[in-house]
Amino acid sequence: MSSVRRLVVSLDDQTLSVIENDACVHSYPVSTAIKGMGFAKDSFRTPTGTFRIIEAIGADQPSGTIFKGRLPVGLWQRGDLADQDLVLTRILRLDGLDIPNANTLERCIYIHGTNQEELIGQRAGHGCVRMRNDDMIELFNRVMVNDLVEIQPATQPCGSLLFVHLDHIIPLANEVHIYESIHPSRDLFENLPATANKVSEVIISAKAAGWIPVLLSSSPTDLAASISRLFEIEYYDVLGRLTDFELLPIICEWRRSFLPVRAMMLGHHSIIPSVYTLVDGFISTESLSLHEKLTLDSLSKVIELDDVASWSQLLHSGPAVVDNRSIHITSYN
Repeated sequence: MSSVRRLVVSLDDQTLSVIENDACVHSYPVSTAIKGMGFAKDSFRTPTGTFRIIEAIGADQPSGTIFKGRLPVGLWQRGDLADQDLVLTRILRLDGLDIPNANTLERCIYIHGTNQEELIGQRAGHGCVRMRNDDMIELFNRVMVNDLVEIQPATQPCGSLLFVHLDHIIPLANEVHIYESIHPSRDLFENLPATANKVSEVIISAKAAGWIPVLLSSSPTDLAASISRLFEIEYYDVLGRLTDFELLPIICEWRRSFLPVRAMMLGHHSIIPSVYTLVDGFISTESLSLHEKLTLDSLSKVIELDDVASWSQLLHSGPAVVDNRSIHITSYN
């Protein structure tokens, strides 16, 4: 392995630095996973730790070459639609050298060029380290197979998370076919309880204020995916059942991986006792009795879905910063 050159990726700074003889000779802006850091397969999170470049792919290909399965399949042109997460131009394939990141090769984690260059400099990817295509070519020509790569864990809070649980307002029996469209129409809301439209307003408002909604569902995976599309939520996690044993670790994993500045929950108030220590506020999809208001508000800032002014103010203001340091997912295993 090379002892004079290594690459250092900072999740906090969204940069990749080339270190030669302990001096930084160049630094590039990058984009790592929007879901933060993590090691699980199919988690869409960026692993951290020490790696080595095990393969360098694409040396003879033009800039913008599209790779699938690490094979060139076409050419992307600037101006083409950028809604897909494409692997472009060059690939530096990484192999994890630590126990937690030992599955990196299996996860197909790369440093690669992207068709979403406008997002470089912010967390926007799905696990890999993205670079601008010209920068990718320059970096590719600087490094060699077996060079070491260090991906430093994030330490700074970033962004806000809105956890959404909607199972109690989504019919699960004979209405499953409603959600089977790949691109559900807003017209489908007329087939749902009136609450669904109000929930949609919260999600739209939250996204406009910079929050990232995450659907938590105990529905079958296909249905959860369709509900996620219906409400235009990009990320979802499927629970076996809505229990503390399953709900708390997922919320803790999101907090530990994402390090949110703020976190809120949207759902039925019956789950508030399980999550009140993990969020800044709770938007209840059901009306609360006076007794419930007095009891639950002592646990967390609880707002009814019909109280648009209050939840809108909470989403657009700055609630108390969540202390992510207090989360240890193993305590819920």
